Amino acid sequence: MSVLRTVGGCGSLLFSLLFAVSAGSQEIPRFDIRAFRVEGNSILPQATVDALVKPFTGAGKDFGDIQNASEALERAYSDQGYTTVSVLLPEQSLDSGEVRLRVIEGRIRSVKVEGATFFDNQNIRASLPGLKEGAIPIMDDLSASLRVANEHPMKKISLRLAFGDREEDLDATIAVTDDRPWRAGVTLDNTGTEQTGRRRLGFIWQHGNLFGRDHQLSLQYQTSPERFRDVSISAASYRIPLYALGDSIDFIATNSDVNVGTVVAGPISLAVTGKGSAFGVRYNWNLKRRESYEHQVVFGLDEKALKNSLLASGEEFGNNVTVRPLTITYNGRWVQPGEETGYFVSLARNLPGGKNAGQDSITLARVDAPAGFQILRGGLNLNREFADDWQWRLGLSAQWARSPLVPGEQFGLGGSASVRGFEEREFSNDKGFQGNVEVYSPDLCLPMGANCRVLAFYDFGALGRNQPLPGESASEHLASAGIGARYILGKRLTLQADVAQVVDSGANSNMSRGAWKVHARIALLF
Repeated sequence: MSVLRTVGGCGSLLFSLLFAVSAGSQEIPRFDIRAFRVEGNSILPQATVDALVKPFTGAGKDFGDIQNASEALERAYSDQGYTTVSVLLPEQSLDSGEVRLRVIEGRIRSVKVEGATFFDNQNIRASLPGLKEGAIPIMDDLSASLRVANEHPMKKISLRLAFGDREEDLDATIAVTDDRPWRAGVTLDNTGTEQTGRRRLGFIWQHGNLFGRDHQLSLQYQTSPERFRDVSISAASYRIPLYALGDSIDFIATNSDVNVGTVVAGPISLAVTGKGSAFGVRYNWNLKRRESYEHQVVFGLDEKALKNSLLASGEEFGNNVTVRPLTITYNGRWVQPGEETGYFVSLARNLPGGKNAGQDSITLARVDAPAGFQILRGGLNLNREFADDWQWRLGLSAQWARSPLVPGEQFGLGGSASVRGFEEREFSNDKGFQGNVEVYSPDLCLPMGANCRVLAFYDFGALGRNQPLPGESASEHLASAGIGARYILGKRLTLQADVAQVVDSGANSNMSRGAWKVHARIALLF
């Protein structure tokens, strides 16, 4: 008689083989396996179970075939996300030719929430809908829900699972780090222009738990302290997390009313205004994480109604145009100790039709621009940490279009988030690229509880124009270099300043080579 005893755990098997063989015999014990009898399974269809273990039946089998059958079953559970399910081999006699396998389905016995201060237990539990008492957790689903939950700006959660006294019991603990569900803030920077005032004053309000369901509403308003009647920019966004799916939906709306000022064009003085509104929706489809690689596909649809008006001698010129780009974007991100890499690729196609959205309106906004234009965009971000807390960052972004584009869809260059040393979006055109290389010092304020670093940077970019008309520039190129500083005090105060010197001013910039420009911003959250 051959007797088999096993001691098992999640994803592992330990065989203690006790069999009667003559002393000194080196032969591997062999026996017939007529069938496997799998006990305790409630997840896989019986036909699937039979198909998984059938290859390991037959005459002249050994203990390796039993282990392979057990591993095949565990692998099938794991492939469906049931990583808390294990397969054990109870003590038994093998004389009958039937081998019993026992499935241990780990089920949630209890759920405990720790550390929550501003969000109640019901809210925290709702972030992980697959974590229910008596249920077998699907780890892929829990991981997807955790990913969406940790995109929340006011709370972060982590999950621990521990086996209970019985081998089929699992005790879950949700650890929470949270903050007040609403916040307000003020920003001040110098991203304005001579015509509308250099400074921009912004107000922010955000609530992260509307209706107790983690719906997030953000409101922003920006104006010019010097000429508040000439600058009015507002934006709103609303996010709905879909925890059961591991996805989310965003709604975005913006409105801009900026009177740029008076521009002298020969003998004519033109009063220029830039006005427009936009509404967009995004579905963020988070794909299954692969070890340290996270990725998603974003489906977006926007409608942008743009108005550009010119007043000359009391007469109004210019035209209104509406574009409706449908966009699909793929985002990927690797996170490793001391480094992070992210990139995106997107394709947009305009959906023409309706008021101010046909070919005639598009042509008035840009000669030879097709109503069904297409745009390919992409970007890359590399962040690396080195010895003694030195850091390095590379950022690249680009846009390519085969045809002319209306101004609102062109690629812009210049400004605090682009090529520093130049005005905000000083140049724009149909296609182009930009890059930022930055080296950060170690944290200089670590003993004081803040984070402050100095940096050196080099920015560069170029633009190209499709089918330029006589007198239009076919290309442009810019570059700058400089130093900066960053200061962050907790979650409440952020200061940043960059001093840039123009290295390459291109052919049409108002900034000359060697000119200096300071970019500064302060943000205070309450």
